[in-house]
Amino acid sequence: VGFQIKFGQILASQTKMLPKEITTALKPLQDRAPERPWKEVDRALEKVYERYPGGRDAALREVEESPLAAASVAQVHRATLSDDAKKRFETDNSAVVLKVRHGDVGATMENDLSLFGWVTKIVGAVFGNVDFTWVEKFITERAARADTTFPAIEDDARR
Repeated sequence: VGFQIKFGQILASQTKMLPKEITTALKPLQDRAPERPWKEVDRALEKVYERYPGGRDAALREVEESPLAAASVAQVHRATLSDDAKKRFETDNSAVVLKVRHGDVGATMENDLSLFGWVTKIVGAVFGNVDFTWVEKFITERAARADTTFPAIEDDARR
C-alpha cells in the first residue's frame, strides 16, 4: 500500500502532463494518506520495544491512538515517555513523537516496485507522448536508499 500511495503522489504532481481529472483525483494522497488502524500500530510498537527492559509499557507511559499525521510508509503518534525512559534518555521532557513504520512496507516493496514498472509502461502507452519510465527509475532508486527499518529508533529502543 505504501508505495502505491507514493506512486499516486508522484502522478498527482504531474499537472502539466496528466489530465486534470487524474491529478485532482489523486491530490488527496499528497497530504492525506490513509491512517493505519491502532491495532497495527500497537503491534509495531510492541515489536520495536520488546528489546527495551520491561517492553513498550516500561518505555512509554501513553501513546495517543489517533495519529498526528499519516504518510505512505509511516505515521506519527504523540506519546509520553515513562520516568524510566526519561532517565535512560537523559531528558526532563516526557513529550515525544513516535514515527511508526507501517508493518507491510518492507514485505511488499519488491512486488510494488515490479508493479510500478508495469504501470509506467501502461501509462506511457495510454499517453503516447509522455514517457513515465522516469517514475519507475525514481522510485526504484529511492527505495534502494530508503530507510524503511528506522534503525536509529530501534537502537534507541535497545538502550
